[in-house]
Amino acid sequence: MTFKYPISTATAVGLRDYQEDRYFTATMEEGTLVGVFDGHGGGEASAACEDQFPECFVDAIGEPGTDPAAAIRKAFADMAARTAEFASGTTATIAYFPWNKSGSTWTVDTVWVAVLGDSPAIVKDAEGAVGVGPEHNVRSNYLERDAAIQRGGTYDGGYLFDYTGPHGMYGQGLQMARALGDRELARVLSREPEIYSRSLGPGSYVLVATDGVLDPSHHKPAETAAAVVSLIEGGADAQRIVDAAVLAKTGDNATAILARFE
Repeated sequence: MTFKYPISTATAVGLRDYQEDRYFTATMEEGTLVGVFDGHGGGEASAACEDQFPECFVDAIGEPGTDPAAAIRKAFADMAARTAEFASGTTATIAYFPWNKSGSTWTVDTVWVAVLGDSPAIVKDAEGAVGVGPEHNVRSNYLERDAAIQRGGTYDGGYLFDYTGPHGMYGQGLQMARALGDRELARVLSREPEIYSRSLGPGSYVLVATDGVLDPSHHKPAETAAAVVSLIEGGADAQRIVDAAVLAKTGDNATAILARFE
């Protein structure tokens, strides 16, 4: 099994006056890697990830005996270190498709997904099951909210704060409990991605996107995810998915990468 079409990508500023989303697709000897980064507080952190994450992953996966999960984790740790002093921050959602080289023709039968923050992943696996998420948003994920509070954070009005940080109660607040960058919230944020793998078959697809494609407010995540799944099942590519988000006036930058399989 392999990609049905070339991987489709699309991005739009939406209703904002600036673009903080970044994304990449990269093919290497070991497989294909794609990623989206939803920046906030400026584009410095998301731009650094767009530029440097593929390099970090290639270095990690090239180490003898390194499996995809370990390579992904190492790449995230490297990017956390590289963005630690940035005032701006970013989510990071990655999908890695390793080549199966056991036959005369290389194939793809597995995806590894890593999510840090609230940029969603949607995967239809080999059995036809559709999974959405995870998301580390403190408005909709109470476990993430509680974990951030245990690290010393405060939940107030839908946002996570560190009231003991350098700017006290007037410091920056985030909807997320996990992110890269955001030096003022370093004490209360997690830098660890949530990683999982799924088997792929004919008719499978993988979408990685920023939350502007769904619901940036995170008040109706299941409902908006279902609408995007319906678009994909109807044959939409990444451009159509982003266009639908812009038309729906989600109010955020919107970026999508979609891979289909046959």
